[in-house]
Amino acid sequence: MENILYFCGVDEWGRPVFKRLFNNLYYCDTDHLFRSDVKEDEIIERYKQIGTSTICYKGKWFNSEPEGGGHRDYEIVTKEEAKKEFSELLTRMFTEETEQHKEFRKEHKKKFFERIGDFNYVDDVENHAHIRKGDLVIVRNGYDIPVGPFEVLGFEDDIKDKKLFLDWDCYWVTKSISKVLTIITKL
Repeated sequence: MENILYFCGVDEWGRPVFKRLFNNLYYCDTDHLFRSDVKEDEIIERYKQIGTSTICYKGKWFNSEPEGGGHRDYEIVTKEEAKKEFSELLTRMFTEETEQHKEFRKEHKKKFFERIGDFNYVDDVENHAHIRKGDLVIVRNGYDIPVGPFEVLGFEDDIKDKKLFLDWDCYWVTKSISKVLTIITKL
């Protein structure tokens, strides 16, 4: 996949210019020159015949001077095929969970549950609140806007801080009890 190039055009010296799919660097061929109006399919067909060993690194810009190096076997594809390949790769990256990611989540979950205390409820005398695990609460977010309701997952191990874990975006981050506006007690 990292050796995929797609045709971008012909530079002012008649060199075919290619772009690498994943790092946006340009490559060109100084041994085979083409007219400026050459078609993409002609280029692809030509490199299927002659191979890609003459393609070298050009630089970060289309009009850079060739810097050499990079002679290897490349796969030349159309711009549409490159877009499709890139789209498929992104889809795979975000839908397939790797073993490393599964292990990370498992470890993260373990650490999270170690932080939750064994408390089933907490009393907030200042606000006359009695909150239990499983209760639904409406809280003020960072912009002081009421959001929720969210289920109470547990409480910080240090009961003096009076912080609770809620089932929302960042469930591993505690929310101060002073941010609680409404408590909907589960019966």
